[in-house]
Amino acid sequence: MADSNSIESTFKLLRDQAFKGYSFILPSVSVGNVGQLAVDLILSSLTAVKVGYVLHPAILPVVGSDPYDLQSSSFMIGCEIFAVENLKLLFMQIRSPLIKQLRNDFLLKLVKWIQKMECAEVIMLTSSYEYERSDEQIRGTPLRYLMTANLFSKHEERIAQLGWKELEKRRCADITTLGSSIGEKLCIPGGGFAKVLFDMCTKQEISSAILLKFCSEGDNIPDSVLLADYWNDLVRIVPQTISGDRWRFPPSWKHLFGNAPVEELY
Repeated sequence: MADSNSIESTFKLLRDQAFKGYSFILPSVSVGNVGQLAVDLILSSLTAVKVGYVLHPAILPVVGSDPYDLQSSSFMIGCEIFAVENLKLLFMQIRSPLIKQLRNDFLLKLVKWIQKMECAEVIMLTSSYEYERSDEQIRGTPLRYLMTANLFSKHEERIAQLGWKELEKRRCADITTLGSSIGEKLCIPGGGFAKVLFDMCTKQEISSAILLKFCSEGDNIPDSVLLADYWNDLVRIVPQTISGDRWRFPPSWKHLFGNAPVEELY
């Protein structure tokens, strides 16, 4: 029997399957849930197949109907794994916050699982507080990237063509010393666990990147479209249709802000 704290008991695949060489994409639970919404767009548009799920005490439990197929009899839970085999893409979708005290244990197991699956690269989609931008970050594009050297060398020519801007270092407040400055460093306010996981991957020499969008809370669908486009600009996987559309909104977004008001109100 597998140990309850083992990788096997945390990451449950629905069948034995190898993901060697796959690109692993996941969101960080962040401001406006932009990363999660972007992953929803990609999964829905590529018709990804569920291949597993994740059980860990850090993930708050949630259950609901299939967000990508309203006719499906299957359920979704807080953290699931999807694949697009012909494109060698592996996704994790997280639908609930992580318990802070248990987060690092979950992330350490995640890194070990990524290594076990022999994924080629890890790409995290996240967001950061718009009002926290530095003067330099206010100018130009609201999108930024952070990438390990081994992955940057793979995409360097494409990044130069796109004119992407790397995430700038900035002065960050140290909450342990009541807001005193700790000097310039890379930080992502409101970005969830993205930077922590990035640092863990870097330490283990796992090719990884963070793609982020500066935003505020509200209707974050436009932000998620921009972030999904940002990822697709790099990998060039999802083509535009004749009508100019690229992304198929999942049916679960139909009432993202609740049902329409009843006519009796007026």
